[in-house]
Amino acid sequence: MKQTFVQDIGQQLQSAVLSSGLTTKLICLFCIIGYALSFSPQYVQVLAVIPGRVMPPNFWIWTFLTHSFIELHIWHTIIDIIVVFLYSKMIEPLWGTNELLRFYFIVTIPNAIVATCIYFIFYGLTFHEEYLFERPIYGLAAFLGAFSVVIKQLMPDTVLATTPLFKLKQDQVPLLMVVLSVILWFLRAVPVHFLIMFSSGILISWIYL
Repeated sequence: MKQTFVQDIGQQLQSAVLSSGLTTKLICLFCIIGYALSFSPQYVQVLAVIPGRVMPPNFWIWTFLTHSFIELHIWHTIIDIIVVFLYSKMIEPLWGTNELLRFYFIVTIPNAIVATCIYFIFYGLTFHEEYLFERPIYGLAAFLGAFSVVIKQLMPDTVLATTPLFKLKQDQVPLLMVVLSVILWFLRAVPVHFLIMFSSGILISWIYL
């Protein structure tokens, strides 16, 4: 029984990989490479966004592109890959590869800029240099947040759950996810940059779509 279950899971994963588009495969590949590189603090410093180093004289602007592929924990990487495959199954057939890739960069790059600006504001308010050099900005939180907006746009009236008190509809999910992110941040389950990126990812994708 266990062997059959494992074989089914393996077949489903193989089918998902083979049927996914080129954009999905590349993003997942870079996420895996980014996680492997994250074991070296040196690579994290070079590939993640360090607010104090994106300004002259360093001008490390390439990190606005590479930061999204870096994750420090395996479970974050797994979640990222699962959501990317969901994009492949639900969004890429409708939008096409080029539009999905464009959406990826429209969400992740401006999001990193927004998070960097917020860190500069934090520094201006507290004068703690950790916001400039010790708190790297990384991960696919923005793209995960954007996914909730995409699904809301495609299926706004879908009822996800029904209780005697209320109905949870698809168009309520983005706000619910932001509230959940705030709670996780208060519980110190996620860093502050996750909350910033997730929330701004929702906002940027909402404006774009």
